[in-house]
Amino acid sequence: MKKALPLILTILFTATACEKVDLQMNPKGFTSGRCLNSAGKGPSATSPYQNRVWADEFNGPEPGEDPGCYSRTPECALRLDWPGHGDRCSSAANHAGLRDLNKCNWKLWDGFSFWGEWPKGGKFSYKPSQVSVHGGAVHFTVARRNPQAGALCGKHAGGDPNRGDYFGTDCEWVSGGIDSSHAGGIPGRNIKNGRIEMRAKLPSGVGVYPALWTWMTPKGRGIPYQNPSQTSFSGEYDILEAVTKSSGRIQAFQTYHDWGYTPTSHTQSGSGTEYLDPGVWYRFGVERFHDKIRYYIDDCYTHEVVDGDRGVRINDLAQYLIMNLAMENHVINEGRAGPLDGKTLDVDYVRLYE
Repeated sequence: MKKALPLILTILFTATACEKVDLQMNPKGFTSGRCLNSAGKGPSATSPYQNRVWADEFNGPEPGEDPGCYSRTPECALRLDWPGHGDRCSSAANHAGLRDLNKCNWKLWDGFSFWGEWPKGGKFSYKPSQVSVHGGAVHFTVARRNPQAGALCGKHAGGDPNRGDYFGTDCEWVSGGIDSSHAGGIPGRNIKNGRIEMRAKLPSGVGVYPALWTWMTPKGRGIPYQNPSQTSFSGEYDILEAVTKSSGRIQAFQTYHDWGYTPTSHTQSGSGTEYLDPGVWYRFGVERFHDKIRYYIDDCYTHEVVDGDRGVRINDLAQYLIMNLAMENHVINEGRAGPLDGKTLDVDYVRLYE
């Protein structure tokens, strides 16, 4: 991917499967009879947030960026139920596929996944080896690493007073994830009010669970339900979560959770009836206001959440960005998963607007 095309050529550029075509110029963008807006009134035209203040296009070092952010050993999240914590990854984590990842923006996930049926039967962990940047996009890939693994997958493996407990990562399946939290000596990237947009191509496969989302900037440990010292919250914005139906089409969810508003509260509001096609680039986004949020796919507003509606509470505290390709442990345990090895979530860019 060429890095220095003039703007007009960048918009009109066409070619490979990794082309960066602005989907507002693409007549094949997502459409739905349930759009909250009329044609031509989507976020690219009408959003109050049009000033791009930051972006990662995953093209490698850009003019003005510190080249050391690409050459340095990345930080890793070694305990995935402890948001905002990081440790320097092993040198092996800085593999050739991460040469074009800005490691001052992103921290790699390297730990057992608690999501799903743990402790009954976890099946996968996150590894830096499953993240790569090439062709102008970041890729998260599932691999079946050890079919005989099981006894040590998710098993408690000791603790450290500064870094918390560790759990075994020798699992049957591995996948990839990154986040932009400020931790471990890297600045990361947070956003308050504004528009977050990610362009992604989703994998199709019963058992994979791609996710593009944001999480509250840590205060204390920042874990919902488990941290009495958490005196403020900023919720969870699921810009995209997806599952594959038996038909092969992908069901997309865009949901807001007000985790942590009180020590025992959790209210959510979202949309889960949008069906997408695998192998197609879509723009997924959310607009954050002080009293409401709006989700969209391409130029279709899909859902709006207003503060106080059905008990949902919204505020504008800082959030950091997360991208990961999860796996549905219960689907794997029940033998319902389809072929998963090599399934990949591709993200073309992340852009923030104010």
